Amino acid sequence: MQAHIEELEFLCEYIETLVEDNELFYFLSTLNNPSLTATEKYDFIATRIGQERFRRFVLARWGDCCAVTGATIFLTAGHIKPWSESDDLERLDPNNGLALSPVFDKAFDAGLITFETNGSIRISRRLLRDMQALGISGQERIEGLSVQNEAYLLYHRAHRYRS
Repeated sequence: MQAHIEELEFLCEYIETLVEDNELFYFLSTLNNPSLTATEKYDFIATRIGQERFRRFVLARWGDCCAVTGATIFLTAGHIKPWSESDDLERLDPNNGLALSPVFDKAFDAGLITFETNGSIRISRRLLRDMQALGISGQERIEGLSVQNEAYLLYHRAHRYRS
């Protein structure tokens, strides 16, 4: 019974995060979709709740600031090792996340930047022409990386970064 109460609490918390009407409409229309089975609906809800919890934990881990710039608005809690390449535990592990402002998030996801063990940025030669226009100096660094973050960054450097 307690597990169901906790799931309901997480569901209510998730619904409270849906600030745009279209987000709420999409969520409710998925739940009301007669062509989806109960299992598919449950999986959809579990994924959404898990992603929101991941986002909250990652933002809290980085002090609700971009890990690179310190910006506090337009933040994305992105996976270091992508969701699609992670197992269930890695997908929800806050150590597999960075809070980044949009330019750094997009560049990181595209493999155009990565970060070294000491937190310094590594920039792909594919980004060199546009980095200044995007506000990337090449001197950026992340302070406070954990050993757990480093394990995921090792994966990112080996499999996602495009030198």
